[in-house]
Amino acid sequence: MKVPAKQHKRERLWLADGSCARLRAERRNHVWSYDFVEDRTHDGRKYRILNIVDEFPHECLAIRIDRRLKSVDVIDMLSDLFILSRRSRPCAFRLWTGIRLRDELLDGEIFYTLCKAQIIIDSWRRHFNTMRPHASLNYPAPARKHSCPTSSRGQL
Repeated sequence: MKVPAKQHKRERLWLADGSCARLRAERRNHVWSYDFVEDRTHDGRKYRILNIVDEFPHECLAIRIDRRLKSVDVIDMLSDLFILSRRSRPCAFRLWTGIRLRDELLDGEIFYTLCKAQIIIDSWRRHFNTMRPHASLNYPAPARKHSCPTSSRGQL
């Protein structure tokens, strides 16, 4: 039997005026969250996954997989989202925990190569956005058919 992982309280978001309040997403592109998840291929080599999620529809906007991810990679990914998918900039960013990605995919798969990880994880992202029902949305999938951008090698 699997013991569920302890879920920590979400951190508060500091506002510009110094006050502390939790910002809840009220519409698409209002609050985005991001997270780095680390895993290993079958041969023990590390790779990292960067996820960007729109909090309102719970849509995974992009996933990037590579051996190393630097700040320039995050900036490139965000600029690709703004330019290529014609999305407006979010009002706030928040750290998202990749618990769902870890539980639903990474703990049950063995990746022999980085290329295999990129293909399977991107396939999971498309399924997560277009097929998988979300209880917090009254069970529809978060993305409309035209709003799920495809990615190449884990990027947009």
